[in-house]
Amino acid sequence: MRNVNTACEIKQIYGINKYCFNFCDLSRFLRRPSDLIFRSSMKLALERQIQLAFLFAFLLLLTIGFFAYRNANSLNEALKLEKNTQEILLQLDDTFILAIDAEASGRGYVITGNETFLEPYVQSEEKISQNLARLRLLVEGNPNEKAELAKLEALLTEKLNFTKNLIDTRRRQGFEAAIEKVNSGEGKKLMDEVRFSINRDFAEK
Repeated sequence: MRNVNTACEIKQIYGINKYCFNFCDLSRFLRRPSDLIFRSSMKLALERQIQLAFLFAFLLLLTIGFFAYRNANSLNEALKLEKNTQEILLQLDDTFILAIDAEASGRGYVITGNETFLEPYVQSEEKISQNLARLRLLVEGNPNEKAELAKLEALLTEKLNFTKNLIDTRRRQGFEAAIEKVNSGEGKKLMDEVRFSINRDFAEK
């Protein structure tokens, strides 16, 4: 009789434990979807953060590249402008030296009457014309410099014409008439104006 009761007690205990085991399994099963949802949301959040990080890095690189490109263009433009300015100054300096050579050539002819003294004048006149043509190209994009160059060109033309008239006077009217023209100071005045125009309108800028 005791054995039968014992067996019944064991069955009852086993039934309770089985019920408890099944209840634990059920509770784990009920908790599992929420765990999966939490893990999934964490994974999505991490993936989104990684995507945002890559997007930020891309935008940062794009911004850096844009400013680097703009700075490189600005530097190139500055270098081009500096090169253009230096070439203008060199052309002007050479033109002024040629004008001095032409003046000295004309005066040498006036004093000596020797035609060989006119060779520098002829060469200078041709080179001045070439330099002015080059200068017109260099200042093409700058209205102010174009206007200043036009003034300088007019002064140079007037100066060369004065020297040409001086030479003609020496040939036709002789030494005394030519010297009188030199002593008038007109040639010096024109040369000073050419020098002043170059220094004021170009070199100082």
